[in-house]
Amino acid sequence: MMTRRLVIAGAGGFGREILGQVQTSPLFVEKNSISEIVFIDDGSPSNPGAEVLGTFVNYFPRENDAVLVALGEPKPKRTVSANLQD
Repeated sequence: MMTRRLVIAGAGGFGREILGQVQTSPLFVEKNSISEIVFIDDGSPSNPGAEVLGTFVNYFPRENDAVLVALGEPKPKRTVSANLQD
């Protein structure tokens, strides 16, 4: 089975909470073959707990990336989700 990189879109409080949940869920990580967890974020998050690859616009997915949009506000969440799907 090929491993996957989990890309969390949003390194704010919600994204860091998701990171913590995933890191403390070895069964989830194993079941989904996650080998790496990273963030993408348009801001300048300080100490998010994982590498920040860059911005939403500059993100170029790898073949096996799994992207999770972790933004709490509905309008930015819709915008980022739509842009990432394109």
